Amino acid sequence: MKSSTHCPTSSCSTPALKARHGCHDYDTGEIATFFKQSRCHAKSVLGIRSVNEIAAITAQWGLAIPAVLVLVVNVLRAQWSEDLPEAAIAGIATVAFVKIAGALRFESRPFVVEHVPSLVPHAPDNAFPSAHLAAAGLAFAFLWPRSKVLAAVVLLVAAAIGAARVIARLHWPIDIVVGFLLGTLGIALTRAALRTSLIAAR
Repeated sequence: MKSSTHCPTSSCSTPALKARHGCHDYDTGEIATFFKQSRCHAKSVLGIRSVNEIAAITAQWGLAIPAVLVLVVNVLRAQWSEDLPEAAIAGIATVAFVKIAGALRFESRPFVVEHVPSLVPHAPDNAFPSAHLAAAGLAFAFLWPRSKVLAAVVLLVAAAIGAARVIARLHWPIDIVVGFLLGTLGIALTRAALRTSLIAAR
C-alpha cells in the first residue's frame, strides 16, 4: 500500500517531531476505498443513479407521462365526440408522416456509426425521425388548447425524452426536432380538416 504524509513542516523526521507538529501518515489505498464505499452508500441511501441510468429509463419509459396526461384530460373533459376523433385522426396522420419522413431520409443510429453500445437495446434501423418525439409532439399539441399547464409539462417531458435518447445514442438531435414537429403537424392538419368539414356540414 502506498502511504502519504501530511506534514505542515519539512522538519518532521522522527515520530516525536511528527507528533509535536501534528503530522499524520495516511494509507492512500485505504482512503480511496473509504471514499468509494462512502459514495456507494450515499447512492444506495439517496437513490442516486448515474446519468446513463436515468437516460436509459427516460428514453424507454418517459413517453408514459404524456400518454397518461392525455388520457386523464380526456376522461375529465368527457367530450368524446370532439376529443376522440381529433386524437385518432391526428395519431394516424402522425404515424403516416413518420413513415414518409423515414422513407425519404435514412440515418444510421449513433451507436451504429460510433461503434458503441447503446444504453437501451435497439435494432440498428433508421434513426430518422424519432417516433417517440412525434408522439410527444402529438400529446403536446393535443393538450395545448385544453390545458396549457399540462401541455407545458409535456413539453418539459419531451425535452427530457429527447435528451435521453440522444445520450442513449439512439438518435441525433435532428431526429428529435423533426419528430416533435411532425407530431404537432399531425394535430394542426387534423384540426384544420375537422374545422373545414364542420363548416361544410353547416
